[in-house]
Amino acid sequence: MPRRRLLYALLGSGLLVASAATWAYWPSAAKTSGPFASAQASGTRLHVRIFDGTTRTLMPGLVSFRGADKQMVAFGNFADLPGWAQGRSAVELDPEAGLLAFRHGMAVWRGEATIPVGAPWSHLDVGGQTPVQSELVPGIYEVIVSRGATYDTATYTVDLREGKGRVTLDATLVRTVDTTGYVSADVHVHNAPESPDAHANAEQQLKVAAVNGLDVLVSTNHGVLVDLAPVVAKLWKGQHPIQVVTGNEQAGPNSHFGVFPLPLDPGKPGRGAPVVRPFPLEVFFQDLRALEGRPVVVANHPRLGWQAYMDEGFCGGWARKDFGAPPPCPQSYDAFEVLNGWQTCGTRMRDATDTWLALLSYNAISAPVGGSDSHYVSAMVPGYPRTWVRLGDGDSDSPMPTRLAEALRARRTIASTAPFVTLRSGTASEGQLVTHTDDTVPVRVRVQAPNWVPVDTVRLLVNGTPVKTWNLARAGRALDFTTDEALTLDRQDAFVTVETDSQVPLPPHLTGEEDAVVQYGLSRCAPRPGQAPGTPAFAVTSPLFVDRDGDGLFKGPRATTPIKI
Repeated sequence: MPRRRLLYALLGSGLLVASAATWAYWPSAAKTSGPFASAQASGTRLHVRIFDGTTRTLMPGLVSFRGADKQMVAFGNFADLPGWAQGRSAVELDPEAGLLAFRHGMAVWRGEATIPVGAPWSHLDVGGQTPVQSELVPGIYEVIVSRGATYDTATYTVDLREGKGRVTLDATLVRTVDTTGYVSADVHVHNAPESPDAHANAEQQLKVAAVNGLDVLVSTNHGVLVDLAPVVAKLWKGQHPIQVVTGNEQAGPNSHFGVFPLPLDPGKPGRGAPVVRPFPLEVFFQDLRALEGRPVVVANHPRLGWQAYMDEGFCGGWARKDFGAPPPCPQSYDAFEVLNGWQTCGTRMRDATDTWLALLSYNAISAPVGGSDSHYVSAMVPGYPRTWVRLGDGDSDSPMPTRLAEALRARRTIASTAPFVTLRSGTASEGQLVTHTDDTVPVRVRVQAPNWVPVDTVRLLVNGTPVKTWNLARAGRALDFTTDEALTLDRQDAFVTVETDSQVPLPPHLTGEEDAVVQYGLSRCAPRPGQAPGTPAFAVTSPLFVDRDGDGLFKGPRATTPIKI
């Protein structure tokens, strides 16, 4: 049944009352009312400026509110919850200054804005037609200011009761995660109207991506190319907080693949979006690789259960997660989306990650990536999950689309819901081959996370099997964990990866809420044993490929012949 018809059926039956439980994390303190709500202002407004703690310059940031009931304020209504018409309630309250109100809070996308208090604003209701209103009601709040996965959050108690006039908040955020040499990229983002199943327009997606601290956004609409660079230039004068890449989500053999970068041609159907045959499978991949611009190909949501390449019958036993024989379906793509915004709970992430690790063992080599698959500005927001990408040292003069593609082809990636983790062996790092014929292989693991990312577990894996685990004590502080290890390996080649994890989920008001409702039976995406429902602080590195016999090649533990990395 279509979502809208199901919604109306629930409204008519009275069953919708049961969905009130889905507000347990966010029983909104924001008043939501009908189209004739009073618009009388409270005489209070909050003027916010967000500063970088080092440079003291203004920067985009997200302002969220926790009420006296200790619950987060959610703007909009239940239609923004997963499975409904997410994101329809996003409203630009101050286009000149830069203030977007959406479910998670206020996106102060230019670094400074004035937030109305007790002054309702209109937005769309469930069907996208009936106007309703929301407001930040007067009161005393904990105001939480954030800027993505490299900055600590800062919390302030602010009195916004009636008659306070202009209340000023100068928020200073400290960057506690050093990502020198890397950029954060969301390689899977949609926008309306180009993607007919999206409810957020390009401006909204870019604004939310900016306040989430994303460096690069890849546009991957369905069958149509979009150049977001003019939109970025319109929104931000001078230095831009985000760069963009034009791509496409290609309909494949009962599956979806991200393809980027692609040249846009307004004179062609879909502005130049590729048209390729889904079968034969190998020809499909060959045609994608032969496209102008030398794009990379990403297996999108390969374990989603719908439009998911590895779940299809032509992949034989692999569709049933039987990895006992090499996959019968071609693996001729560059990257594997181990993290997708539709499946950010522990079990689904484990399914996709374990599939990728098993593929590596058969020499089916690809880069791990994370993409939000965002269609909205609630539930799944740009930047979560994301991909940390190590750019090449010698290509700094190349445009970002080229540098990003080259990095993915070289597997210089970390897929992450937020944590930043790196893996080194001497001068070699993620995605590279390192030759060690000695008895031990030295590796250095470093994990960083800001104060709001609850990493509590680090795992070192060899050939997909954990060989060492660290349990970390956290106390609400930023994390910078480094360890040097000497791995004892047999004489066979091996691949080494690092993962992070957590028992406590990431806060939905920062990273999204697609899986925050699993405990109410509204999602089949379940946590792993010992984890709370929601999105864990999970990350996985691209492998270090260890050449043990000194032939300069790599042979996975289940492969029959070595290959060049």
